[in-house]
Amino acid sequence: MLRDERDGDIMRRSTHIRRRQTDRSAETQQLLIDAAIEVLCESGFHGATTTAIAARACVTTGALHHHFATKDELLFGVLDYLSERIVLQFRAFGRERYGDAMDLEVLLERLWTIYGSSQYWAIWEIIIGSRDDERLHERLVQHRERTMEALYQSWLRLNPKIPKLDDQMVEALELLLSCMRGLCLERFLKADEKYFSRQLKHLATIIAPLLLRR
Repeated sequence: MLRDERDGDIMRRSTHIRRRQTDRSAETQQLLIDAAIEVLCESGFHGATTTAIAARACVTTGALHHHFATKDELLFGVLDYLSERIVLQFRAFGRERYGDAMDLEVLLERLWTIYGSSQYWAIWEIIIGSRDDERLHERLVQHRERTMEALYQSWLRLNPKIPKLDDQMVEALELLLSCMRGLCLERFLKADEKYFSRQLKHLATIIAPLLLRR
């Protein structure tokens, strides 16, 4: 009996240690992703070296490569993180307003907290900075396709009266996202929040009829 109790204690301690190690690993990975976003936004794609990112995160380059074997893997960690934030925003909005008519203006305001943030520029740095790298570009295209598939499904759930995703629904979402990405670039030329608020309202009036004209 005592041996069984000791074995049980050992297993519990072992599980606790593994959980703590997993938590620390996840924290370090997020720290590196946050640092990569900052360096990408400040120094651009080519300035975002693993040395610079590790220094920003206050870890060694060895620690960086322990969590992300290559710079490309870290960059895709950035893409995963920012893309997932967008998908989660759609899902959260859907849960909050389940069964109600979709308020496009509110949805766009929510999305703008991501697209209009300085963090989102990191995505543009990766896309533009890697345009001459055919292998990396192909991976970016595949990543975008996976993200869009998740967004299509979330978009459909936001429209309970529409039974299936058709071409018009897809085009409405793609237009919405293309405009949001474009407004992100406009951030470099304008700082007037009222301007962006008006643009989002105009976008809502453009998208809304596409959801009704069926």
